[in-house]
Amino acid sequence: MNVFTRLSSICLLLLSINQLQAALPVAPALGLTLSEPTYDCTTRQLTIRANGGNGSPIEYMVAGQSRWSTSPTLVLEAAVAANAAPLTLLARQASGANAPEVASRSFSIATVCGGSKTDVTPAIPAKNTGLTLAEPTYNCGTHELTIQTSGGNGSGIEYMVAGHSRWLPSSSLTLDKNIANDAPVVMVLARQQSETGTPFVVNRILDIGSRCGGNKISAPATDATPTGLGLGTPTFDCATRQLTIQTTGGNGNPVEYLVVGQGRWSSSATAVIEPAALADNGTIVVLARQKNAQGIPTNVQQSVNTRTLCSGR
Repeated sequence: MNVFTRLSSICLLLLSINQLQAALPVAPALGLTLSEPTYDCTTRQLTIRANGGNGSPIEYMVAGQSRWSTSPTLVLEAAVAANAAPLTLLARQASGANAPEVASRSFSIATVCGGSKTDVTPAIPAKNTGLTLAEPTYNCGTHELTIQTSGGNGSGIEYMVAGHSRWLPSSSLTLDKNIANDAPVVMVLARQQSETGTPFVVNRILDIGSRCGGNKISAPATDATPTGLGLGTPTFDCATRQLTIQTTGGNGNPVEYLVVGQGRWSSSATAVIEPAALADNGTIVVLARQKNAQGIPTNVQQSVNTRTLCSGR
């Protein structure tokens, strides 16, 4: 075989290999996932670690402790680290015209650091300071929210929108447009230092969907006449995370249901709870509403600890 023939054979072989590779199916890109984060027990610095995805920018959040940020690193508050309760870490990434892809992972400070390695003594229970929350003000056009408080012991107050902001000394903030559109029911919180040295926390539900309706700036006039609707003990399957809300009483009108931080009002009393909707201690807040004689929906609210509801526990 001469040199020319040998070179021609090699070129044909390479061409055949390239054609074969082109014909093979391309493995799909892995979805966005979270691996074990890094955490420094002394400085309280946490770094969320994301894998996979589609190459778009990624935003990060610690549910209930921070808002979405392009930085995967943050320093946890001392009280959060001292409590050492499991945290829910989140990452999200744009997915074309579809809703952002969100990945979540639970992280236990206690497992990493142990009870003696946090730099703050675990807090003792808070004492009621007399702080209460009134109906917040909300501008449906600008998404500006002002949390209203009354009472208290005179010490400073901090404010939060659960899952969307961290504790701040300002009672006013502007919600992200996506939050206002995609999460029409949010929980607002306020806290104040009590005599025991542990903050006393109060919370209230804000139903943006009912408040704004067709982009009205002011809240519609409401009638407080209750319908007699109540909430019973729900059922929860720990394996599938399926929750069924139970109601009692009422006036016979249809009932709608909602899990705060997850989805919108629905006529179905059953929902699969997303990990991001669970608080650190497994608690969620559920709502039910029913129109009264004046046609105004009246809400009832219940805090549910899913860990106490697991079958066989």
